[in-house]
Amino acid sequence: MGTFKLRAAQANDLEDIARWLSEPQTNRWLFSQFRGKTPTARGLRPMLVGGKNRLFVGELDNRPCVVVGIANIDRTDHTGMLWWALGDKTQGSRGLTTRAVSEVIELAFNDLDLHSVNAVVMAPNAASLRVCEKVGLQPAGIYREGITLDGEFVDAHLFDAVKGDWQKADPA
Repeated sequence: MGTFKLRAAQANDLEDIARWLSEPQTNRWLFSQFRGKTPTARGLRPMLVGGKNRLFVGELDNRPCVVVGIANIDRTDHTGMLWWALGDKTQGSRGLTTRAVSEVIELAFNDLDLHSVNAVVMAPNAASLRVCEKVGLQPAGIYREGITLDGEFVDAHLFDAVKGDWQKADPA
């Protein structure tokens, strides 16, 4: 497959990330803050500073291909919300997003001292539902018809992981 590496996002990654998040097949799955809008590098810059968000880029053979974020980091409650997007669609179905999300969860627990992480995935987003399953996120509930997608209300699945219970997924 090549060499995969996860690293902290840097300012020079923001143009790529903004482009990835703007692509219609990705943008439709984003929260309303970004959905239907065109994210910009300037708008994403606050995610690189302060303690509320962290961004990570997965590279395959030194080429950025996936972004994983931890949003709404709460240092008092030791929680954060995961999100991700495959940027290089030619790398789909190779497990790169799963690997990147798994590594970010491990980093969240071991380096950022978070106790729990969660993710919210729209029911029709089969690829992200598979990522949640593969990385060991546990179903925690459903927001029934909690998000609109293409003008229709859809269920939003909530997943979580707790530091003491989570086991890193096998990258194979």
